[in-house]
Amino acid sequence: MSETNLAESKPTEPLPRPARRRRWVTILLALVIFLSGVIVGAGAFGLGLRNFVLRRIHHPELGPPATAAWLQRKLELTDPQTTEIEKILRQRQAALVAIRREVQPAVEAELDLLEEQVSDVLDPEQRNQWHNWLGRMRRTWVPPVPPE
Repeated sequence: MSETNLAESKPTEPLPRPARRRRWVTILLALVIFLSGVIVGAGAFGLGLRNFVLRRIHHPELGPPATAAWLQRKLELTDPQTTEIEKILRQRQAALVAIRREVQPAVEAELDLLEEQVSDVLDPEQRNQWHNWLGRMRRTWVPPVPPE
């Protein structure tokens, strides 16, 4: 620099210190982000599991082939083993459906009695909400027995 520039320049002032971050804010923010991820992941898993179970309840015919394919991958089954296991699964499923046909009327009768007895305790608006809610639950979780 030239002498003129040195004479004209002002004495330098110290630079301001950068704002000191508070470590606890960073840790708290990281914890909030982590917990948000856990909540979203658990919710997605729960919805996926619910949909899987409902699909198996409402479409029992999908069970044996899917289960046999899963066992083939898991146990490294041969094709003949997989075919035989799928046949067994279909037979056992048919037996379970036969049991459901025997038991389902008693289950339905108990659910009808439950609906009626709870309904008797409720006022008209509550009764309407109760019937709507229970009807949805029964259609969702207690589907009719598959036809023979």
